[in-house]
Amino acid sequence: MLRNISIAVIVLPLLVSPPVVAELTNNPLLGAGVEIQPAYDGSRNDIAYPVPLIRYLGQRWFIRDTQDILEGGFRYALLPGLYLGGQLAYEPGRLTYQSNLLQRYQIPGIAPSLSWGAHLEWDTHLGPAPINILLRDRQRTDRINGNLFDARISVGILDYHHLGLALFTQNTWANQTYNRGFYGVSSLSANQTGLTPYQPGSGLVFNTLGIMGGYSFNSHWGVFGSLEHRRFSALVKDSPIVDAGSARYINLSLIYQFP
Repeated sequence: MLRNISIAVIVLPLLVSPPVVAELTNNPLLGAGVEIQPAYDGSRNDIAYPVPLIRYLGQRWFIRDTQDILEGGFRYALLPGLYLGGQLAYEPGRLTYQSNLLQRYQIPGIAPSLSWGAHLEWDTHLGPAPINILLRDRQRTDRINGNLFDARISVGILDYHHLGLALFTQNTWANQTYNRGFYGVSSLSANQTGLTPYQPGSGLVFNTLGIMGGYSFNSHWGVFGSLEHRRFSALVKDSPIVDAGSARYINLSLIYQFP
């Protein structure tokens, strides 16, 4: 998932092999698959992408794309289950040719970029259910140069034989620089395209609710899938270059789980 974890595993007596749900296992994962997602957040055009699925958590270093974005960096255990870290991450862009609306008005694209930031992550349990809480700050390094903040919670709901399921939710906020860069329409652009000028401020960009699941064929091979519904805030929906108030993300991947 080019967006899309350290969590504990519920081990039940009937469990034959560990679940492969990415946010509910500490085992390293490597895989590839297909994801269907909008051309950009706010577009009604869906695009199918080949995507990697990777997750590795070392003593100090990590790389993963199982929590909305592809990121890597370092982490330090403050307390058992509580980690403070820093990361570099891949940030998606907005490509004109993938959107009918952007093509119609000849809106310039935004190239994919990198971000840097810090995060605080907590692995805990509510009864038998494993919970992961992630707070993450991201600062883009391109001309958009905006800042984003994520609050994400994942909860394991099933771990039975070869099957694992989890629910997750995430809210993402952005500052004025980011929102104007991605969703704003300047006076110059409005004159050129006929669109209404729009200069949003800072605030909530979207909230997400999703389910993910994994099935192990054996101790190494398995499949991973996720279904996510993302609702955009009024700040996004009011933009003239947005033609969808919500989006779905669907992922299906074949994975190899290392012992």
